Amino acid sequence: MDKSSFRDFIAILLVTVISVAEFFNVQIANGFTMLFGDQNDAVIGISILEHWRAVFDGNAVWNRVSYFYPYPDSLGYNDGLLLYGIPYTLGRWQGLDPFLCAEIVSMVVRAIGCIAFFIMARAVFGFRLGLALLGAALFTVAGNAAVQGNHAQLFSVSFIPLLVVLVYRAIQAARIGKRARGAAWGVAAALFFDSWMLTSFYTAWFTALLLLLTAIPGLLVTLPWRGSWRAIVADRWPAALAAGVAVLGIVPFLLVYVPKLKESGAHRFVDVRDYAPRLVDLINPRLADGAVQKPLHWLLSFYATKNVDPNGFAPLLLALAAIGVLLALIELPRSRRVGSVSGRLWSALALGTLAAVLAVTHMQGWRVVYALVPGANGIRDISRFFLVLSVPIILLALLTLQSIDQWVSRRNLVAARVLCALLSIGLLVEEKATSVPIALDRRAGLQLLDSIPPAPRACRAFFVTGHSPEFPTRNSASDRIYRHNVDAMLISAVDGLPTINGFSTFNPPDWQFADVDDRDYIDRVGLYALRHHLVSGLCALNLSARHWDLTPSLRFPGPTLNQTIQFDAKTPLAHDFLVEGWGEQEPEGVWSIARHAVIATKLPLTAIGRPLTVAIGGSALLPSGQPPVPFSVVINGQLIDTLHFGPTSTVQTFRVPKSAVDAEGMLTITLREGALHTPRELRIAPDDRLLGLFIRTIRFDPGDAGQR
Repeated sequence: MDKSSFRDFIAILLVTVISVAEFFNVQIANGFTMLFGDQNDAVIGISILEHWRAVFDGNAVWNRVSYFYPYPDSLGYNDGLLLYGIPYTLGRWQGLDPFLCAEIVSMVVRAIGCIAFFIMARAVFGFRLGLALLGAALFTVAGNAAVQGNHAQLFSVSFIPLLVVLVYRAIQAARIGKRARGAAWGVAAALFFDSWMLTSFYTAWFTALLLLLTAIPGLLVTLPWRGSWRAIVADRWPAALAAGVAVLGIVPFLLVYVPKLKESGAHRFVDVRDYAPRLVDLINPRLADGAVQKPLHWLLSFYATKNVDPNGFAPLLLALAAIGVLLALIELPRSRRVGSVSGRLWSALALGTLAAVLAVTHMQGWRVVYALVPGANGIRDISRFFLVLSVPIILLALLTLQSIDQWVSRRNLVAARVLCALLSIGLLVEEKATSVPIALDRRAGLQLLDSIPPAPRACRAFFVTGHSPEFPTRNSASDRIYRHNVDAMLISAVDGLPTINGFSTFNPPDWQFADVDDRDYIDRVGLYALRHHLVSGLCALNLSARHWDLTPSLRFPGPTLNQTIQFDAKTPLAHDFLVEGWGEQEPEGVWSIARHAVIATKLPLTAIGRPLTVAIGGSALLPSGQPPVPFSVVINGQLIDTLHFGPTSTVQTFRVPKSAVDAEGMLTITLREGALHTPRELRIAPDDRLLGLFIRTIRFDPGDAGQR
């Protein structure tokens, strides 16, 4: 290492330590007793990190977290935190508790961002040492990142400079004909981005969008690095290899998240409106110096119709970045004329940043993104795009400082240094956020975990009742959803026992575990247990009493023997029998919407150990003139009988052997049909649903079936 490199190393090491210490100064001062976030979202993040510890310990599969049991691919209901999980597991192996370990992971992520930004500023954009250090410090202590401390996954914006450096190294190697090296850097960039997608979808997707919006003007208008593209095109295999690895690497993400997005329902375009920032929200006066904060608030009040967006930028930083955009665009004609790669790069960055700002602050611009860019329907809070825009905003501000320094130094070197120093101090001072979410009580969290006794061996899953005194529930709508569910998630993840509770960005379609104090909470648990075959082995954990109950008093929807149950809209509880493969209740019944439609119930004690007759009344959706179609009746994997339904409603019966009902009276019936049709296909109605059996009634009678 030469003297220059050693100087850079020592300088960025000191800046990283100081910047990270400043970003986490409150936690350091309180001895890490109070941490970023609160007892809700932050604890959800810790439960996901605990999932990765279990995975690396060999005690869990990577795509199924311990909550929302027994749903498969449950990692897809929230950000995966894969890249966070690696250092977290290392810390847990060293004996750190979950809360401290999660906070140290956040510190590591911010440190990575600081070092990577410095390398990017020096190697890619050619800034001198002082400006590169300033940019790294600004990026690390950014106030709009600090106010997002309740969502540690958003700290992954720190990965943007690292991705840029990896891509730059790949392109640089291609330019000089280093094929193997270029391929290695390209593959590293591809795998890193794919892993990032499994860490924080928001920041990775927004980064990809920013790169796309920068690449379009870069290719079509400024044509930067024309020689680079010629070299890449002439020698395709490194780029092809990197692209192939990227496609293969994204498959795990797609396999987990796409089905969950379809299952839970993507965000509609109208859902974005409440989260859409305005152009004025680019300025966050809360990050301004105290002397100008009140006047700036007063000025913005003429334009603002809602609260200031916390993701906005400090005024001085934004002003310098705006000047940087003008400087880059003014330089564009000259850079094209003389063939300046640097000038074209800056122009592409300026145009891409402008396009990104317009896209996110104007609904018509976002409508284009929503319609054309894959994955946009998975984004709701589009104002978080500002966090990603921190990178180009800081770079453009550094460009302005560099231009000021060059212009003033031609006249007075001392004045140039003083002016740049004052502006740098101003930039750093105004990044001090006035309201940072540091409300997670580490001691309370550890006390909760330590006070839970080991679960009985017979428990294969659990649900919670009551409230934990460590994290008291306020009388708020959010706490009635979060508190008991999040406690269950944490306990489940640390102890390795699955829970049916949970709460996430997206929830399973039959999730209904809010309001633990409501009278029907136990009924909702019982219905879920019935639908998912969890009646046996489902335990209750009372958070208030710290007590496990092996035989909780669950109430299951069950039939009365010798009584016909109607599936019409007047009998809403009848829908509880329909577990899987059924549509919504209609005035006269319910359609099956899958080839396998499941009915489950808990029979009264008098029916256990006796044969049973089941009578189903309904009709099938069929083409005109087609005879009745068969529906196979399967119980416990065995074909019991075959029913035949036609377009006219009939009652079909079958016998259930006594061996098909378990000791607790659980009966699960699967109806299998060979083909489904749509009303539009049969020219009956403009309805595109695939439909099979329209069930109107069901009846359970003791004894053998009579004539059909």
